[in-house]
Amino acid sequence: MAVGGVPLAGAVYVYDAEGTNHFVRTATLHQAGAAERRFGYSISVKDDTLFVGAPHNKVSPNFGAAFLYSRQPAVPGTWYLMQKLTRPAGSVAGLFGSAVNFQRGTAIVGAPADLSTISNRGYAYFYRFGYNHPPVLLTPIPDQFAERGLPFSFPVPSGTFLDADDGEILVLSGDWPGGSNGFQMVNGVVTGTPVQVGATLVGVTATDRAGAQVRDVFEVFVYDGASPLGPHRQLWNGDAFGTNAANPALEATLWGGGANPDLDDLFNDQEYAFGGDPNTPDHPALLLEPYGAGYLRLTYVRRYNDPLLIFELQGSIDMVAWYDAGFLVLSESSIALGPEFEEVTVVLVLPPGERGINMRIRVR
Repeated sequence: MAVGGVPLAGAVYVYDAEGTNHFVRTATLHQAGAAERRFGYSISVKDDTLFVGAPHNKVSPNFGAAFLYSRQPAVPGTWYLMQKLTRPAGSVAGLFGSAVNFQRGTAIVGAPADLSTISNRGYAYFYRFGYNHPPVLLTPIPDQFAERGLPFSFPVPSGTFLDADDGEILVLSGDWPGGSNGFQMVNGVVTGTPVQVGATLVGVTATDRAGAQVRDVFEVFVYDGASPLGPHRQLWNGDAFGTNAANPALEATLWGGGANPDLDDLFNDQEYAFGGDPNTPDHPALLLEPYGAGYLRLTYVRRYNDPLLIFELQGSIDMVAWYDAGFLVLSESSIALGPEFEEVTVVLVLPPGERGINMRIRVR
């Protein structure tokens, strides 16, 4: 086929499976700018390696070549030309690239003709490739919790790093950018007994046999198990107030549940529960609106990753006396907004004859 106006250039189309019976073309490879012709006459595919034969040549007919491509898993649809092979110097082989195969770094190229004489003699050439794919970070390591004074163990997930080389073995090592805090890494497992409350950064490096490396950094947040706040609230305090969150003298004015350092309408307990910022004046919304005759719809955002929080729906006529309004709930649904918060929608049935009602969400 012609490619870019070049007759007999040839091309290879790469398809990736999507689902069971559907394929999507992700790449088109050719060598229309080179002298070789009938690119794609022969093909061998192994994982992320593609070996392509082109047994003809516009300048020197029947010379041919073979092209070795590699795809990095982290860049789908992108193939890199690793090496171009032609018949050895002084060889009389013809139609080099008529057949190709590739397996575990070893390639074979067939050349079924002899250009020096009229015969049925052909040749086969074996190659061994020593190139190396560097490892890549496939799935970042999630942050972890650990309790001060208690043993901690976390194996690095097996799908964190990937190396495209056949039979490659990655060696994992750990480092501690801000100090180890009692942690170490043994055989790909982060272990130890932390001694200080706060965030400990853990670097994990994967190294292949050729010395190529890739690194990821995650956080182990060490909490005080004796604190009634629980690990999630302690982490929030640390992120919001830094080392000051460990200063008892600042509890009432800065990091305590009843403190209001940004001087808005919400105390820290409310900022934490409803997604506010304790250092910036803000007003997380609670929306109450009519929802057809006799119904109201209440929408708000709340934290859902802390089991210590209990949310209660309350109603009031005069905003002085409040009562449990759970009996008014017709339905409740939620949509996750990330790993910490969700948007909640509650449909309420108005009591018969009720003209107005005030609603609030109480946290305890």
